[in-house]
Amino acid sequence: MRLPRLTLSCCTLALLAGCKPVDDRKEITVEREIGKLAPKAELGLSLRERLGLKPVGAKPDGPPFTWEMPEGWTEAPGSAMRVANFTFGPEGKGECYFTVLPGGGGGLLLNLNRWRKQFGLEEVDQAAAEALPERRFLFGSGKAVDLEGAFQAMGASEAQPGYRLLGVIMPEVQLGDMQVAFFVKMTGPADAVAAQKDNFEAFCDSLRVGK
Repeated sequence: MRLPRLTLSCCTLALLAGCKPVDDRKEITVEREIGKLAPKAELGLSLRERLGLKPVGAKPDGPPFTWEMPEGWTEAPGSAMRVANFTFGPEGKGECYFTVLPGGGGGLLLNLNRWRKQFGLEEVDQAAAEALPERRFLFGSGKAVDLEGAFQAMGASEAQPGYRLLGVIMPEVQLGDMQVAFFVKMTGPADAVAAQKDNFEAFCDSLRVGK
């Protein structure tokens, strides 16, 4: 039973010994376009485009939202996250902006406590966050926030005493296969914010998706 195996091994070794290495390499330089079944990846999309919220007929570089800017406000340059950005009040110390964050933005409690921390206030629990008053906003309702204290903006070295915040938090909105959070945040000297409270409410009410 072992003899056939030995004979086969010897034959195999003989064949291998007679083989010579072949160095006949070829370089393929042909290029082709990727078909429709595998489209090219779209790079450099803005947040608005990644959210897929751009309405039909919107300007290519415009936001998918519309709003009415209150009288006396000044439009300021936006950013990747600030869809609408304004200043108001003496010396433009007050600001109000509308923010869109993909992924839910961390939820109601995290954002509420982040704002409270900016005002030197203690953190609250989920029950306190849920107890905030409801406010009709965009797709349904959000939570209304009203804080006062010494405000320290992100990146600021010192806190500004006598400031007030008015805000709306609408977290974890499901749009298609993406979760999105919406925020409106107004901050400034308490008297300036109080004078603009009606304008803040009007701005929030005017926000719409599309035209």
